[in-house]
Amino acid sequence: MASGFGPLAEITWTEAERRCAVVMILTRKGDILTDSQIADLTGVDRRRVNELRKALTETRDPRQVVSRASKAPMTSRKVRSMEFIGNIREILEATPDRSFRSIAKELNVSHATIISCVNEDLRCKSYRMQTGQFLSEAMKARRLLKSVKLLNKLKHPKDPGMLWFFSDEKNFCQDQVHNRQNHRWVAMCPKDVPRIMKTKFPATVMVFGVVSSEGDVMPPHIFETGLRVNTDIYLEVMENTVLPWIKTVAGDRPWVWQQDSAPCHVSNRSIEWLQDHCYDLVTKDCWPPSSPDLNPLDYFVWGYVETHTNRRAHTTKASLITSIKENFASMDKAMVTRACAAFRGRVEAVIEAEGGFFE
Repeated sequence: MASGFGPLAEITWTEAERRCAVVMILTRKGDILTDSQIADLTGVDRRRVNELRKALTETRDPRQVVSRASKAPMTSRKVRSMEFIGNIREILEATPDRSFRSIAKELNVSHATIISCVNEDLRCKSYRMQTGQFLSEAMKARRLLKSVKLLNKLKHPKDPGMLWFFSDEKNFCQDQVHNRQNHRWVAMCPKDVPRIMKTKFPATVMVFGVVSSEGDVMPPHIFETGLRVNTDIYLEVMENTVLPWIKTVAGDRPWVWQQDSAPCHVSNRSIEWLQDHCYDLVTKDCWPPSSPDLNPLDYFVWGYVETHTNRRAHTTKASLITSIKENFASMDKAMVTRACAAFRGRVEAVIEAEGGFFE
């Protein structure tokens, strides 16, 4: 870019000198170069360039803008007086979702000062808002009642040393999964950051998974595309895939089958078949509703598999299925055992929360 100033960003300058350079460029070529171009040229943050541009527009005096930008701010510790801390506490008690940057701008202090005040003085942290299924008071009451029954089943099993088998279904998508807040990419320029592409109509795969309380992982059962899982399909999978695997794992040991309350799971024919073929069963009267926080597949297995499977996008459904099977097979047995060991503690946590969410 022929700007007439050369690659200023490559010169070893102090921050104050860089800001002086920004003001010089704005004075001479402010109407020609954009904030991003000046930022690339000088190494000053684009937002800081924009602030200097606004200040120059207001004052029309480069010396005053440079002087104001060069004033040494008060140190964080000096600013954080008892009165200041009390002010921050009142602001956050009134609006806990207020951004730290907006508070810093209102009080004319640095963003870092607000973070230090909240973390060190108020002993608080900024947490992400949690999402969850809506629970009415009636739903909480049912969840509490069934959690008590489930805990009683855990405390008083049919036989000592019962092996638990947990089950669940999940849809996997061929697109890459990422967290907009935590998935970062270190680069010199935003142009170097790759884009995470999304397809308009991504293919999905429904998977049926089963794990045991001792860390055994069944090879995932992949349902056919577009197949609606009804009672017939569910019982076919149970009889031909799940039950033979359970008998191989459990041998002569007593075991319990867990499932959620999906219609195909709790239909009369399904319950009759399960009662005939399972040593013991968690019935729909015992499994709490709206409880993904109690199933090890929901609170651990699916997240683990999806994180590794969808680390990249899959161009074909066959690639997605292969990756799912590989990641199921690679799960460490001790890791799954630890996740299942948290099951009872989670049931107790639901009871302590009186049927509400505890996470």
